[in-house]
Amino acid sequence: MPAAAEAILQITGLTVRFGGVKAVDQVDLAVSPHTIHAVIGPNGAGKTTLFNAVTGFVAPTAARVWFAGREITRLPPETRTRRGLARTFQGVRLFREMTVLENVLLGQHARVPSGVAAAFGYGRGRDLRARGEAVAILESLGLTSLRDRVAGTLPLGVQRRIEIARAMASQPQLLLLDEPTAGMSAGEKMALCDQIRGLRERHFTVLLIEHDMRVVMGVSDRVTTLNFGRKIAEGAPEDVRNDPRVIEAYLGSEE
Repeated sequence: MPAAAEAILQITGLTVRFGGVKAVDQVDLAVSPHTIHAVIGPNGAGKTTLFNAVTGFVAPTAARVWFAGREITRLPPETRTRRGLARTFQGVRLFREMTVLENVLLGQHARVPSGVAAAFGYGRGRDLRARGEAVAILESLGLTSLRDRVAGTLPLGVQRRIEIARAMASQPQLLLLDEPTAGMSAGEKMALCDQIRGLRERHFTVLLIEHDMRVVMGVSDRVTTLNFGRKIAEGAPEDVRNDPRVIEAYLGSEE
């Protein structure tokens, strides 16, 4: 592993090409444990492609990726999940006909026993604990009263919180949130900011894609900015917000 051995996630030279287009171009990134690290940039900057490469949904053209001290560059998504990576998606992906609680319980699939042991009842005690953990996660995100509601009938902002709860249920070391406040009202965003900060207090590490700069400034310890697939700035939130390259990427040059 490279020099930043204290990083829970380290990426070197990440490049992803789609045909002749470089969606991500030679990006290095290091995420420190128990922090909230935001990735920002205009539409098409390569943010979600970076997430997809980290979680194994896209094969990088070139890269080396380390997670918790082990290289995961070529591992499939399910193996990365078992090792402690969990994510949400830009478009919500819930089991719409299942209840809120059932969706969260599914997030524990990597930890709940299956096969012969479960068939003979050896997993029942653990199943009860899993249910208790799922209820506690729902409570932490303000979803307890909705636990028996059908997920697909709920507003988009609530569905996004359910998806975060399901990701938390796998007890990840690193939680990747792809635009978690998209479609939310101002009040919902403020509440979710408090809940994301609470994740850090519970010793989760969060890698976050977010367009709302008020959210980014309110929750992040460190910010990385992408533009046209390349990293153009990185540092403390206030420094990145005032960086001329970042301002130009979002607003364009005066010319």
